[in-house]
Amino acid sequence: MKKIRIIFAWLILIILLVAVVGASYVKFSEKKNNIKTELPPINNEENQKMNTALDEIVNNLNSATKTKELKEKENTTISALRKNNSIFISYAKEEGTITYEFNYDNSYLIITINKDSENLKKFQKVFELLNEANQKRLNNEVDLSEEMKQFFEEKKEYIGITTDSQEQIETYYIELNVKIEKVTENSNNNNTNE
Repeated sequence: MKKIRIIFAWLILIILLVAVVGASYVKFSEKKNNIKTELPPINNEENQKMNTALDEIVNNLNSATKTKELKEKENTTISALRKNNSIFISYAKEEGTITYEFNYDNSYLIITINKDSENLKKFQKVFELLNEANQKRLNNEVDLSEEMKQFFEEKKEYIGITTDSQEQIETYYIELNVKIEKVTENSNNNNTNE
C-alpha cells in the first residue's frame, strides 16, 4: 500500500510540474504576440516614396545599356531585384555568382563588405551601376566611370556617396536624393552654412 501512495504522489507531482511549465509557456508566448501588434503605424507617404525610389532604381539598373554591354562583351550578368527595404544585386560570371544586399535606411542605401581585392573589384562595378541607376532616377544621366575610379582608387570625396572604413570592413552609403558631384571648397562651405 505504501508503494502505491509513493507512485501516486510522484504522478501528481509530475502532472503539476507539466501544468506549471505549460502555463508558463502560454503566458510568455502571448506576450510575444502582443509585442507584434503594438508596433507604431508606418508613415504611408514616406513608405510609398521609398518603394517608388527603390523600384525605379532596380528597373533602371536592369535596363541600363552598361548592364547589357557587360553581358555581351564580358559574359558578366548583373541584375537587381528588390525585396522589402533592400536591393539585391547579383554579379554572375562563369566562375560563380556573388550577391550584394543594399539596405535602405533613412534615404540611404547602405552596404558593408569585406575589403578583399577580388570582391572589391566586382563590387566597384556593381556600385557604379547602382549609382548610375539612382542618378537616372534623379534626371542626372551621367557616366560615372571616372568618378567611381577616383572614389575607389584615389579616395576622392563626392557629395551623395560616402564610405566608412574599419579594419577589414568597408561600409558604403548612397544618398538617394542627391546628385553625385565632387566635393569642392564651395560645396564644403555650402554644407557648413546650412
